[in-house]
Amino acid sequence: MAKPKAPVAPEVAVSGEIPAPASAKWTDKVKAFAETCELEAADVEAKFVGLVGKASDKAADRLGNEKLSPYEDLSALFPDVPKAVLREAVNGLRDIQVTAAPVATHEGASDGAEEAPFVSLLPTVPDDTNLLASLGTFQGAQIDPIDVIAAMRVKLMQQLSLSDIESRIADAIEERAVNAGEQCPPIWDEIEMQRKRFAHAEVLKALGKPGDLISAARKKELLARVSDIFERVHDYKLVLDAYREEYDRRTNNPAHMMTAITQALGRASSGRGRRLSEAPSPNNVVAATEALIQSFNAMFAGNGRAVARGMAADAIATKAILDRTDLPAALGAASRVQMIKDLKLGVESDLINAEKDIQQFILGAMQLLQVPTNQLPDYIVDLSELGCVIPWPRLGVRGTVPGNGAARPLPGAGNRSFG
Repeated sequence: MAKPKAPVAPEVAVSGEIPAPASAKWTDKVKAFAETCELEAADVEAKFVGLVGKASDKAADRLGNEKLSPYEDLSALFPDVPKAVLREAVNGLRDIQVTAAPVATHEGASDGAEEAPFVSLLPTVPDDTNLLASLGTFQGAQIDPIDVIAAMRVKLMQQLSLSDIESRIADAIEERAVNAGEQCPPIWDEIEMQRKRFAHAEVLKALGKPGDLISAARKKELLARVSDIFERVHDYKLVLDAYREEYDRRTNNPAHMMTAITQALGRASSGRGRRLSEAPSPNNVVAATEALIQSFNAMFAGNGRAVARGMAADAIATKAILDRTDLPAALGAASRVQMIKDLKLGVESDLINAEKDIQQFILGAMQLLQVPTNQLPDYIVDLSELGCVIPWPRLGVRGTVPGNGAARPLPGAGNRSFG
């Protein structure tokens, strides 16, 4: 007797194609994300479904909502995608366009909710070469953004447990060469010379400070002073978040939206500018910014500014070693990730990649008081959104979860009413 035929399974899409039927909005978001990240669309879709539910317009909207699908959750789903690429892909989910310059305004727009392509108002971050050059010059008697960035780099180096890493790397290279019966490669000599030369010597000389200023005692003192720098900055972010949420609430209110549309019909608008009349009072943010900057002053008492800058120079030199493309091979590792594991550094890749975001956030806070009044509301929103992609728990900020968190209020920021 012939066996009954097994039911034929429906065809499954292959080669990254998404099965039909599906929401067009969902399909477009999945395909665009997959193409940006160079992943199979089917794999991307499966992970998205686990995060926001089955394919639908509502699920696509959830992907576009920072609160419902925060960057941290998406980053956890795609840990192998380079962070800059992932941010570009996530911007696509949020329907954010990044352009090199603002686009021209358009008159007579009929849709007041439509915004021009996004252009960040925040200051740019100096690369390590420019930062290193800036460390050797005080801009005045008062602390400046370079001092605070230097302190942050020192704290981040401690957070990554990279103290004395040059010696550990040099020892590992030499041990491998001995075991293989080979000569030490040239990189060993370069690392040893850099380790004994100390990058901070040139910075201290440029600042007119003694070469032996950075003693063990002064290092310990500075590290104690900067121990809670990330907590302070995160507390400040919460004030920005409260402002952004109130701003969003006002501009999403139907009555406010009709007012914005009416205004847009009567004049040219840049998209952001037509929301200005709905912006809350920035007084709380201004007060919190002043309090944050004031709280930084104590970190640099005595010779703190010079010590922080010198130690930051050493941190930059250490990072340059870890970034060398020939280092993994010298250690017998197949990749940089494998090298980090072999050295047992315990370095989180998202923390390394967040370094630029943290620097930009601090720069943005330090410069907020100089922002023109008509740009201040959107500047605050930009700064708040930047803070949302920083992995605060990895920075040791307790009581936070990705995309959320609560911490003690800053002095002067207790009253968060909006005018």
